[in-house]
Amino acid sequence: CFTIVLFGMAGCDSSRSDLARLWERTPGIWLGGVPSEAPSDWSEADRFRVAKLATYSPLPYVVTIGYVGSGSDLYVMAVPDSLWLERFREGHPVEMRIGESTYRLSGVEIRDPEEVRRALAVYSQKYKAWLDSYFGVALDAENLREYLIPIRFVSRP
Repeated sequence: CFTIVLFGMAGCDSSRSDLARLWERTPGIWLGGVPSEAPSDWSEADRFRVAKLATYSPLPYVVTIGYVGSGSDLYVMAVPDSLWLERFREGHPVEMRIGESTYRLSGVEIRDPEEVRRALAVYSQKYKAWLDSYFGVALDAENLREYLIPIRFVSRP
């Protein structure tokens, strides 16, 4: 049935980018990639537009997310009611695939107002058009948590 839907979409003048967007929005169970050691500087990894993030509880749940690599920091913004955020908060393992590299990560929700501003600033540089069109409001450190939960990831052993 799912295959029929995809073929039906392809036959209705949908472009390949429409199918790619459907694939990016649809959770899955396969992360893939090459297990890699997390870099000390995430700036090079920031060249990709999106990443895949997996949480395990015990089965994998894989989503496509936006992220920003800025120096030693790797930032992600989570929608407050997302399943992966719930699993993250419960302490379940997290892995992220950026390009062909997959990293084992742990993270913290950012609560310090100065770090929230810094994370939002670099995230907005990469995703400003999307943030503006999706939320329709100017996001700042005071209202951010109503719309997105900022997280800083680090590598885990």
